[in-house]
Amino acid sequence: AMVLPLQHDTELLGVIECRMNDTSVTTDDEVSATRRMADRVALGLANVRFLAQLEALTAGTLLAFARAIDANSKWTAGH
Repeated sequence: AMVLPLQHDTELLGVIECRMNDTSVTTDDEVSATRRMADRVALGLANVRFLAQLEALTAGTLLAFARAIDANSKWTAGH
């Protein structure tokens, strides 16, 4: 069995556990390929988290603009 960390920068995002049957022999190429796959999964998880943060930041920015316009215009105040 192999247990590989899903790590981005210094943050541990999770782990992947890979199990082989008792008769299989794992080659260095298979181990390298599995590590690369774990790295890609970690990067994907980090990107999903980043996009969620970016979406929240964008919504907050738009709300701040709307409130600023509302506060400065007698035509749009309270709407």
